[in-house]
Amino acid sequence: MLENTPWWVYLIFVLLVIRGVKASRPQLVSLRKLFIMPFILLIGSLYMLLGAVTPSLVNIMVWLICLFIGGALIFMQIQRQTLQFDKKRHLVKTSGTWTVLILILLIFFSKYYFDYTLAVDPQEIHHLIFRLSLCGISGLCNGLIMVRLICYLIKMRQAEHMELK
Repeated sequence: MLENTPWWVYLIFVLLVIRGVKASRPQLVSLRKLFIMPFILLIGSLYMLLGAVTPSLVNIMVWLICLFIGGALIFMQIQRQTLQFDKKRHLVKTSGTWTVLILILLIFFSKYYFDYTLAVDPQEIHHLIFRLSLCGISGLCNGLIMVRLICYLIKMRQAEHMELK
């Protein structure tokens, strides 16, 4: 499995882990940057849901249920997180969390697994458990990332403005 992996995949993995570790410490982030990952993940997920996997009510329902579960999990976590907002410069200061690293690893390894499996055996997409796992992981990750952004935006509307540096 790993011996045929291109070198750049390892490079991407290392860069993503570094990003995840940085997110474990308090940091100042542009709200604009927080829109990038949810957008990319949603486009990839919709492509998978409507193109790569045969669209079906079961696939869509699994995706939606897992989207809701991911959203509920991140909602509970963000309610405990300390956030500060610079409303004029559209910045958020997070208290730091390991959730970002966990999410990065979940997305990376699941993408690697599903892509590798399909490269080795394209017929695997026709197995129900494989399709439901793919839809479930995709929905869970989308729920985690999209609801995180939505919670940040809601908290920003409710928070007082602070000059952040």
